Amino acid sequence: MNAQGLHARALVLARIMTTTTFFAHGFGVGMWSIAIANVKAGLKISDSEIGLALLAMSIGAILAMPIAAVAVSRYGGGRVSALCGLAYGFLLMALALAANTGSLALILFCLGLAHGSLEIVMNAQASAVEIQWRSAIMSSFHAAWSMGGLLGAAAGGLIGAYHLPPEYGLCIPALVVIALMGATLGPAFNTRVDKTEAHFELVLPSQKTLGLALISFLALVTEGSVANWTSIYLRDSIGPAADTFAAGYGSFAISMAIFRLAGGGLVRRFGPSTIMSCGAVVAAGGFAVVLAWPSLIAAYLGYALLGAGIANVVPLAFSIAGQRFSDPARSILMVATAGYAGYVIGPPLIGTVADHLSLRYALGIPLAALVLVAVVSASGRAAGRRARPIEASADV
Repeated sequence: MNAQGLHARALVLARIMTTTTFFAHGFGVGMWSIAIANVKAGLKISDSEIGLALLAMSIGAILAMPIAAVAVSRYGGGRVSALCGLAYGFLLMALALAANTGSLALILFCLGLAHGSLEIVMNAQASAVEIQWRSAIMSSFHAAWSMGGLLGAAAGGLIGAYHLPPEYGLCIPALVVIALMGATLGPAFNTRVDKTEAHFELVLPSQKTLGLALISFLALVTEGSVANWTSIYLRDSIGPAADTFAAGYGSFAISMAIFRLAGGGLVRRFGPSTIMSCGAVVAAGGFAVVLAWPSLIAAYLGYALLGAGIANVVPLAFSIAGQRFSDPARSILMVATAGYAGYVIGPPLIGTVADHLSLRYALGIPLAALVLVAVVSASGRAAGRRARPIEASADV
């Protein structure tokens, strides 16, 4: 096989490995979104205490991001993501050992180190694969993440429905993450898509990328809040039934996955600015339904609308950043850095506000963030009306 054929084979394998990583990470997030309410109830801790524990996770994630960026440049995104993914799976399992707020915070801090590293590394690897693939495939990776989130939430809900001990809701799904990431370990050390990886470093947004960075930050404030507070909010406002939790995050994840898979066609037809701004309006409307009408029906409907609306906002922000500027990798990482800062800052902020007001009022923060996404996207400057889509691509 000639060199070009070998590179094509390596590129396909890199795409499969990256998709697996996104799926495994999403599975872990979905599983945690269901388990967190039971962990909180089992430890008998308040909203502010769980918020502080989530703050520890956020601190770990933020500290890990620059280290992860350096590691990507030195060792390659595939290798680092495989190792971070394995650590992420084992630390999810370790959450079952938490006996009080302090031990929960310590484990969540370590989990944050793995989580923050994986967020940066897998998106760095995804953008490297997308650039060499010469096609808009970023949404396909994020769709895999959403499908993982759906199945992780479903697994957690199923375990709860059979009234198994809470530890099973952590350990059994975590084994799935470990198995998936273990499967990527061998190929990761034998396959490297590295022509663009050397450019990755943690960087703050520039003036040119500021609008996209703001959109990414606000959208991921919402996604982080949904992942960490949905089951707690539904438990408090509707009841502790397992199907209540699955109704929230499960509806969100499946709707997000469907609309991410359809994202390429929607963007080609309506343009990125319209998809981002209208999507944010739909998401805000769905979330408003959830907050205004706490019921099982509202959870299904509202979270489905939220997932559909927000589905393509972050993938579009990443892709536009990669298309518009002369150094795509650096631009994408600027936007990703801002975005995942929002993902880790949002949940503990909500916990702090919830303790002073109520969780329902605190969840107005991501609702306001969605409204701001709609305003910034509609301006066209951030969403890039003139951005030229990556060619060739029904494959998103």
